[in-house]
Amino acid sequence: MNCATEQSVLNAQWNAACAACAAEDARRAPHVLMRPALFPDGDMWCALYGENLQEGVAGFGATPAAAMEQFDWAWRNEQAAPAEACADAEVRSETVLFAAAFLLARLQEFDPGDFAAEREFNGHVAPAMARLKSAIEGCTPTAHKQ
Repeated sequence: MNCATEQSVLNAQWNAACAACAAEDARRAPHVLMRPALFPDGDMWCALYGENLQEGVAGFGATPAAAMEQFDWAWRNEQAAPAEACADAEVRSETVLFAAAFLLARLQEFDPGDFAAEREFNGHVAPAMARLKSAIEGCTPTAHKQ
């Protein structure tokens, strides 16, 4: 007995794409890309990228995770990222856009008539396609060509 419907397969593909995007976002965090030094500083933790606090970028927190979170905020708001970090993030963004474009192409193969009820298409597939199109159009790295 086969319990998998086309809708459940589409839902699983959508969930996998969302999980891939979340994982990619986590890998693009400044503390992952730049690997700042992490050390205790008094009763706080410090994440420092650079030679010192005056020339580098730092984040402080009560825990190592909080220090890294503050480092990410400081990197995004106080420091221009070096070219190598930007290039790496662009390549990774390109991977996510490719996955989204692939999933969109797969969804576009379906027709409302492929579903037992038209509401399944209108309620699930059509909105998923609209979200993917919007996400792809909103991301414009220089290497992305559709």
